Amino acid sequence: MPQWLVALLALLFLAHLLAFSVLALRRGGYYYWLLTALFLTLTASFTLRLLLPGWQVAGQAAHVMLRYLSWAIAAVTVPILITRLLKRKNTRR
Repeated sequence: MPQWLVALLALLFLAHLLAFSVLALRRGGYYYWLLTALFLTLTASFTLRLLLPGWQVAGQAAHVMLRYLSWAIAAVTVPILITRLLKRKNTRR
């Protein structure tokens, strides 16, 4: 992946991190905290990939380990998002 794209994605994830952090603080729902954690790990992963690509933890690139953590958080968050959207859609009928 080109460096300019890594930098762009890091900035995009940072913007989402800030937005969901504000929502988590204001609304306090666990869903927003999960999204905050997701975008925190994505921001950290892409920032590390950009600035310290060779940094390793237990023989694995640190940015890769953070991506694995992001996938795990997304695996929990996406079904919650779908459930929330379906409930919202059903209550509008």
